[in-house]
Amino acid sequence: MPLDVVRSALESIRKQKNISMVYMTGDLVSHAIWETSKKKNLKVINLVADLFREYLGDIPVIPIIGNHETHPVNVFAPYFIQGPTSTNWLYKEFIDSWGWSLPESARQTFLKGGYYSFVVKDTNLRIIVLNSNIYQKLNWWNVLYPIDMNDQLKWFTTTLLEAEQNEEKVHILSHIPPGSEDTMQVYQREYRKIVERFEHTITAEFNGHTHYEDFTLFYDKNNSSQAVGAAYNGGSITSYYNVNPNYRVYKVDKGTWELNDFDSYGFNISLIQDDMSPEWNKLYSFKEQYGLKSMRPEELNNLVIRMMDDSALFDKYFYNFFKGSNREQYDSKRKMKILCDIMTSEMADLTHCNQLKKVTSTKRRRSLTSIGEEFTKGLKRKR
Repeated sequence: MPLDVVRSALESIRKQKNISMVYMTGDLVSHAIWETSKKKNLKVINLVADLFREYLGDIPVIPIIGNHETHPVNVFAPYFIQGPTSTNWLYKEFIDSWGWSLPESARQTFLKGGYYSFVVKDTNLRIIVLNSNIYQKLNWWNVLYPIDMNDQLKWFTTTLLEAEQNEEKVHILSHIPPGSEDTMQVYQREYRKIVERFEHTITAEFNGHTHYEDFTLFYDKNNSSQAVGAAYNGGSITSYYNVNPNYRVYKVDKGTWELNDFDSYGFNISLIQDDMSPEWNKLYSFKEQYGLKSMRPEELNNLVIRMMDDSALFDKYFYNFFKGSNREQYDSKRKMKILCDIMTSEMADLTHCNQLKKVTSTKRRRSLTSIGEEFTKGLKRKR
């Protein structure tokens, strides 16, 4: 993505009112994975950090490492590995470039594994940043060290327990979304257990990686009809692959730290000529777009159920998913895949996806009036 687009995005963000902080969800380095090197990657990391500081000034920026920041791509070694195969060079250089808003305590754990936590000053909001890249299937170090590399999940659980005891609320940031096909199933299973255990402490999760605008729901393992958490994917500034650039402005209740709404901003890259500058405009507001009363997990679950039957509603979601880019129309399989992804935070548990496939097939045979209604009934019968 040309730097002029990055500058225009930061200029647009700077003009937004009442921005308390910025969540930067990773992947600064180009996806031309055969052209990377440590030197090139660090040049990009430092350059973009300088642009953020130039345009955003004193606005705190909370950074995450993406899977493209390291070299070779996707490869994150355990912290005790030294020499040319170590990843410690990335952790040190990244926190030196991007850590201006973070306390010293965050630096200590970041140097160990790219994760950190801190409480936002004068609030009860704790931010926990995870390095989900280490759990990728393509991180070959997991072959040698498959059990909780860098002690991250142990630290994550301990930190959440401390937050619970201190009556804090938590925002989780991680690059790769939960339930991604890119991550190992054992990690997804354990991560889901932790999120479910601390559902009353965690108020939202924010991800990147896919470049799409979507979300993932967590469901109670013992009550599959009850949604207990949500993770939001904010899209991307890059247009890779065949999407329009965007960013989101989240509106947060500063008492509960739950999300009230968000606005998505972007532009249609196909309308930009060589001599034109991007003009960032509001694309939509989430609650208004989908007729939501709140952003709570149960309301988002109802949205998914409504999209099963309401083609016009799903059309909106499909359009926004790709941020208005020129995509081919979806078929029934593509719709099924998108809805399944929303409802799957653990690839080994396809309860919701299988139920959706079942009732969709049943509707074809019986001409049911409502897929969503039959879907919900089926989940409740399984309790």
